[in-house]
Amino acid sequence: MVDTTILLEPTKRRERIRVVNDAIPGIILLTTGLGAIVAQGLTREPMPYIDVIVGALVVRYAVTELKGHHPSRRVSWFDILGGIVIIIDAINQYKPWKHFQPAHLLFLVGVLTIARAILAEKIPKLRRAVIGHEKLFVRTTPLRALSLEWSDIVRIAWSDTTLEFVTGRRSTRLSLRRVENRLEVIHAILDAGREHGIDVVEAT
Repeated sequence: MVDTTILLEPTKRRERIRVVNDAIPGIILLTTGLGAIVAQGLTREPMPYIDVIVGALVVRYAVTELKGHHPSRRVSWFDILGGIVIIIDAINQYKPWKHFQPAHLLFLVGVLTIARAILAEKIPKLRRAVIGHEKLFVRTTPLRALSLEWSDIVRIAWSDTTLEFVTGRRSTRLSLRRVENRLEVIHAILDAGREHGIDVVEAT
């Protein structure tokens, strides 16, 4: 049996939520820049105008994705630029004599924005099902994974959204509700289970 890897595709609703989250740094920049312009009036300071321009680019990029025009999910340079500008804003607003302040939150948002942009292509590839000769491995989130030896599985109970693996000692439930191609994943796992002589039943 050749190892089979299937990427777990996010549902359309989950993808829309991700795109909306991608727009948040742009909204922060637009709000910061416009707020400074309203408070100070037209000024020679470049940062408010940079905030507005970069914020508009980031939001426009997110709106383009939301409409179904999917740019490459490799490194997102608009998001990196947005993250850098947010960090510069945080440095400009930082007051050493204060403890907790908005600059701390801005700095964190900037760092997270850059990290997400760099990992934009890698993170989706982490969510996958690897159906191997000796074991099954499924990672549904970057921090949650299931790994089972086929020889340990006694029975697999399945529904359209869930798999339950029964071993000699316990049962392990795998929810694929948030996976768009879940039926492809479920049937591939069930076929592999049957090949290993595992009892496959439909959940009641």
